[in-house]
Amino acid sequence: MQLTGLTMELLGKYYPHQIQAANIWRDPIEAAFNNQQIAGQWVTFNQHINDQGLAYLLLVADLLHGKLQSTLLEDDQIRELIVKFTTLAAEVRECDIADQVKLYLLDELETLIRTLDQYHITGAADILKQSEAMIGHIALDKEYRSFLTDNEVGRRLLDQITVAANLLTVSIGLPQLSVAITGLLGK
Repeated sequence: MQLTGLTMELLGKYYPHQIQAANIWRDPIEAAFNNQQIAGQWVTFNQHINDQGLAYLLLVADLLHGKLQSTLLEDDQIRELIVKFTTLAAEVRECDIADQVKLYLLDELETLIRTLDQYHITGAADILKQSEAMIGHIALDKEYRSFLTDNEVGRRLLDQITVAANLLTVSIGLPQLSVAITGLLGK
């Protein structure tokens, strides 16, 4: 539901003259979200969106993708990331680490896997936020940091978070996280 606002933000930043015309697609999409029942059929969501609004939204998406130099990840890439993080979550369950670190990791990995699964709906931003949160936690929790640097499973997890973050930052045209990770780890 936040995509409308985020899209308007980007549109205002890069194409401010298009803001008023955005009502053509924004109003029907917001109406669709506001009137949709959680257990409702897709057709009740779709009935609010007309062809003109959809065509304009597709144009806006193309303009923003071009401006941000972004690309979509392939389904295979997303599935591969999900499989790797699911496997790592299973390995974390078996690790001999402090319960608080294990619980933190399992919760964060579950969230990361869910955001990867929702990539084609929500985009890369939520995945990057989750990756950044997991990396940033290194600065706050010594046991967590130790697990990621001194444990084989932890090192593989850190490497995989870095791979995922770099893959996604490249896809949306942002700077990669490798430098930040290296700085946090003091390497």
